[in-house]
This record gives sequence, C-alpha cells and structure tokens, in this order.
Amino acid sequence: MSLTISVDIKDGVTPLVGRFVEGLTDRTGLHEAIGIRDRNLIRDHFIVIAQTRHDTANRLGAEPSGHWAQAAEKTTFRADSDATTVSINQPGIGRAVHDVTIVPGAGKQWLTIPLIAEAYNQRAYRVPGLFMPGAKGAKKHVLAKRGADGTLRFWYALVKSVTQKQDRTLLPSDEELRLAAFQGVRDYVDFLLSRGGAA
Repeated sequence: MSLTISVDIKDGVTPLVGRFVEGLTDRTGLHEAIGIRDRNLIRDHFIVIAQTRHDTANRLGAEPSGHWAQAAEKTTFRADSDATTVSINQPGIGRAVHDVTIVPGAGKQWLTIPLIAEAYNQRAYRVPGLFMPGAKGAKKHVLAKRGADGTLRFWYALVKSVTQKQDRTLLPSDEELRLAAFQGVRDYVDFLLSRGGAA
C-alpha cells in the first residue's frame, strides 16, 4: 500500500514570497526543496513512532518488527515544474487517512494472528509442525503445535479479516507539513540569493 501527500503552501505565505513563487517560470527547483523538507519531516516522524509503537510485540513479549522504521526508508519524493509528491510505500500507511480492512491474499483462506512471542513476525507456513485442532465447523480456528513434551501450544488465531481504525498520528500534522513546505520555499529563496537570483 502506498500513500501520496500533497501540500499546498499558498495559505500563510507572505505577499513578497507569494509574488516570488508566482513569478518563477520553472518551479522544479522550488518543488524539490519543498519535497526534501516534507520527506525528511515524514521520515523523522516514522523514526520516532518506530521507537514507541510496539503494542502487539509488548503484549506477546516479542521483539518489535521495526515496521515503521521500514516506512522511513520507503518514503520518497518526486518533483517537477507542477508539484512535489511525497510517497510512502509501506503496508498499513493508508490507516493515516482511513480505516483499513485486511483480508487474506489470493488463494488464501485465513489471516494468521500471532498468539505467542515465537509466532510474532513469523509466517505460519514457515513454522514446521503447525496444525488446526478441533472439530469441523468450529466458530474459532487456531493453529497449534505440540511441544517436545507433548503439550499443545496455540500459535495463531485464524480470522477472515481484520479492520484497523484510522490513525492520523501515523503522519505529521497538516500544520507541520505546511511549515516544512514553507521552510523548503525559504531554502530555495536562499539558494537563489546565494547565486545572485539565478536558478
């Protein structure tokens, strides 16, 4: 899943900067400067939440997966004369803007929800010895495994879908994004002034 962010900085810019921006014939450099600032803000945000968002791992006593740290690495931007686009190519990032319902992939019947630390961040098909105990038609399904002593341990709950509620805090606020974009404008103005006004 990927998410694209557009930032409009027209509101709140000073009239002088606004006239400067409107007077640019090619805004590619300006949009690159904005893209750098917003991409860096988003990356830094992911690094911060990667250090604190470990609810499932903590509940199971497992090692965190580093999911949001990976999102920082997958945040990029593209700029041209019309706009800058920041893209985040990370599963689950859509939750920042809407609820997300996860269903099994093609050819699969169940999602596997880890029940113990050993199952967390592990694909069930890679765990040898798992089986589905219980009678056919049971309302709840699990994958289990017998230990060396013969005891049964439940590794995964099997479900048809999971809905995760929207969480806007996965991204910086709109105001933070606007301020970073405006700082990008200032960076570009400073760059032009350092070159005597020529791009």
